[in-house]
Amino acid sequence: MKRKAFLFILFCHTAAIAAAQWQCLNPTPTGNTLLSCVFTDSRNGFATGESGTILKTLNRGATWTRQPSGTSTTLFQVCFPDSLHGFAVGYAGTIVKTTDGGKSWARYPGTIYDSLFSVCFTDYHNGYAAGTGGTILKTTDGGTSWHRQTSGTINTLLSLCFTSRDTGIAVGYYGTVLKTTNGGVTWDNHSFSSSFHLNSACFTSRDTGYMLIEGGILKTTDGALTWNSLPVTCYTNTLFFTGKNTGYTAGWDGHILKTTDAGQNWTSQPTATQNYLCSIFFMDDTTGIVAGDYGTVLKTTNGGTTWNTITAGFNDLLKSTWFLNADTGYTAGNQGIIHKTIDGGTSWTSLKPAVTADIYAIYFRDIQTGLVAGNQGILKTADGGITWQTVASTASAFLWALCFPDAATGYSAGLDGVIMKTTDGGITWNRQVSGTLNLLTAVCFPDANNGIIVGSSGTILKTTTGGAAWNKINSGTSEALRSVFFTDANTE
Repeated sequence: MKRKAFLFILFCHTAAIAAAQWQCLNPTPTGNTLLSCVFTDSRNGFATGESGTILKTLNRGATWTRQPSGTSTTLFQVCFPDSLHGFAVGYAGTIVKTTDGGKSWARYPGTIYDSLFSVCFTDYHNGYAAGTGGTILKTTDGGTSWHRQTSGTINTLLSLCFTSRDTGIAVGYYGTVLKTTNGGVTWDNHSFSSSFHLNSACFTSRDTGYMLIEGGILKTTDGALTWNSLPVTCYTNTLFFTGKNTGYTAGWDGHILKTTDAGQNWTSQPTATQNYLCSIFFMDDTTGIVAGDYGTVLKTTNGGTTWNTITAGFNDLLKSTWFLNADTGYTAGNQGIIHKTIDGGTSWTSLKPAVTADIYAIYFRDIQTGLVAGNQGILKTADGGITWQTVASTASAFLWALCFPDAATGYSAGLDGVIMKTTDGGITWNRQVSGTLNLLTAVCFPDANNGIIVGSSGTILKTTTGGAAWNKINSGTSEALRSVFFTDANTE
């Protein structure tokens, strides 16, 4: 089970609701993890998540279609102040905006480097976004411009909730709780000493609110001055109250809990999934949506009287994608799964698995010739994936990455610092000296001689000699590096 460090959802609408259970609509048109969902009315809704995913439904969540977001960056939260205007925020300061109900999205062109995990609008003009380094941004012109506010903290902020145009709460790392009563001109610190992160905030009135802490839920009845623990012991990641007394929380292992007495007691709701649930939203008295890992969408429409499972597409854990052109592409992942599209990703067909082990990288030179790398080395097909032959194997190392700067020259890298090179289109492979035993997770060659490989513990290796020699570059971090991309030999 994949564990997410950041889960940020808040929606503070009100409506009465009957007892609810859940209908599985898994997967939707994506296998990407969905982190946020919101409905603009009883029928129209949006969900966002990994790889710039934006989905839209016009029929109360029964079916979903993918929207062109204009970004491949993970979008952590989406907010619609009205039916036409919407905003989504994500990694590296990403803000995308729609003014036509999601038909098109445009990225905010300003320079923002901090990752943004939460966005909240009090009306179309006035909105806030929060994220790493204590960042709080505000717009007063509908997202045309954003201005940094003084939060008074450097802790990452994970969730925003405003109960009026001027009154709002921001919560985040290490027990951080900030409150403003003047539209963000100043933020008062109501934090408490804690090693835990506060993941989500939801207020049902000016003074009464709830927030998630690792393994529990806290409640305030005095406008965030003091907080008391509620009797919840499981890990949940998203919180939604539909009225003064009725609320829902969802999280790990497909858990959904419900309260009807303002959080004093919580009862477990049965679901048909054990996937990680990241976001919850209710659009009317009986209809709610939960979204999560692998494109999971759960829906309730009749108070849980019946359960139906609807399956469309695939929900494999996918690790690599490669497109030959705008229409033809491939994706691969766990247990040797390979899928192919010839219509730009609208539909996919399964190819014969190359192996039964996991595939971490896939590359196709043309419609017939392709290679995959993974737990069983490198395999090659010359007949469009009908058959596969092993062309390189390692005794102990899994391979995580593939890169071909031209048709003949290719590189692969993986566990224990393994780097392999081919000069004959992948027929034969020779091992190179990397100078490290660290896991190498991504490789990029803008041309046949100049390349970068990144990996665990902040590893960066560089060659200017086609891999004849690799030099270690100081990354300034000990964190794992997962991906690298160069547009030319000098620009990353």
